[in-house]
Amino acid sequence: MAAEKKRPRIETQGKDAEESKREASDGGTDPTETEEGESETNSEAETEEDGEDRDGDDGVEQDHIDVDIEFYDPKEEDFLGIKSILQLYMDGEPFSLSELADRIIQQKTVGSVVKTGEDGDPIGIISVLNLHKHKKMAFVKEIEAHLRRKCPEKESQQELDKVFNAREVGLIISERLLNCPPSMSAPLQDAIFDEIAWATEDEPTEELRKSFIFQKYLMISRVYQPPGANSAKRSHGSGIGTRKGNDLIFLRPEDEFFFECCSWHKTYPCARVEREGDLQQLRLVMTVPAKKVDGVRSQLHHVFAT
Repeated sequence: MAAEKKRPRIETQGKDAEESKREASDGGTDPTETEEGESETNSEAETEEDGEDRDGDDGVEQDHIDVDIEFYDPKEEDFLGIKSILQLYMDGEPFSLSELADRIIQQKTVGSVVKTGEDGDPIGIISVLNLHKHKKMAFVKEIEAHLRRKCPEKESQQELDKVFNAREVGLIISERLLNCPPSMSAPLQDAIFDEIAWATEDEPTEELRKSFIFQKYLMISRVYQPPGANSAKRSHGSGIGTRKGNDLIFLRPEDEFFFECCSWHKTYPCARVEREGDLQQLRLVMTVPAKKVDGVRSQLHHVFAT
């Protein structure tokens, strides 16, 4: 049976090669890298080059990439692609990644893989898992242990106690290749949070419906920080991978908006990734009240005029 296409496709035209180089220089990253800082070697997971345009006046060749991005239900064929995208989810530490990928695939009603076509490899994944429901699974225990090691302060430990002992906390798993268009942020958030809302009404049992009622979300992301910056200082604006004075540099637009309304956050250095020029790569972990999500979605739609 063919995979269900979950959302209208996002048609975007890629940047020319020279602009991509400029952005890589500004942001300290290579546009062909994944969001985890490793070069993507799987050609099927990369957006395909559609052709070359030639300027009629000066004859300068420029490469352009046309991308049709579509969202699909996760399926068994996506297992290896999901594992590849999530391989550095815990900063390169070994954990039960296969178990996590299996659980994402099994939960078909809530969660999406992002592809450039039904038969392509995933270039992104977004899902949510109820931490209390899955508390006995190895990957949840490993994520908790990892965060407790990285966030040893008393305040952080108390917050993690609340997160992993509560019944209504959802772990948002959101990773995608670095060269995915920023405009994908709004429809991605619409996809996951609409499906969460639908699941509270449409799941076949009361237990399942209740498992998608969340009071807060736990999010783990990646940011950059200029030297001498204060990671506690909050930035303002659209935050599309740009430097904000001494603030954090957000690679994904939604992360900055979630950061603006989070109830707790902590950053820690990435152990497996070296500095990009003078920028330090950090992991950002934060908890976001569920009641703040609609505001973030509205801000994303405003930024991208959707």
